[in-house]
Amino acid sequence: MSERNAEVAKIRGFVDLTPEAKDRRIAEVNEKANAAYAEAKELQKQGREERLQSTQRAVFNVVDDATASPAERAQIHAAYRQASGDAATSSGPRWTRARRQQSWRRS
Repeated sequence: MSERNAEVAKIRGFVDLTPEAKDRRIAEVNEKANAAYAEAKELQKQGREERLQSTQRAVFNVVDDATASPAERAQIHAAYRQASGDAATSSGPRWTRARRQQSWRRS
């Protein structure tokens, strides 16, 4: 961004160029800056998606089928999350409010 601003200031400082020529050069600089920004954003998005997939595989131990559609993958991950949540809530003692009250009254 600062490089683009410096380049625009440099172009505006040229006294021998017409305003149209300055505008054209500034537009070229802006196009290059916008293209670089879009490329950087796309790389960030790809990186986030890769990290998400890696994390999902690590956390849910899910093997993605290469032929599965995005909707099918979402269903697979949702099923693993549900199963993981069910396993977490079903293990260990079940202390409901009624049981806590009963155990408190007994002691």
